[in-house]
Amino acid sequence: MSLPNVESEYCKGRLKTRNRAFQTTFRFMAASLQNINTICHK
Repeated sequence: MSLPNVESEYCKGRLKTRNRAFQTTFRFMAASLQNINTICHK
């Protein structure tokens, strides 16, 4: 899964709850880059 696709799926809320650990990792990564708003509001 490419990062752009991950961003798209994440922001659409389509990542499955069983991928919670991945969602947490992605949120942490996005927050650490301080670009979660940029990712989700393109």
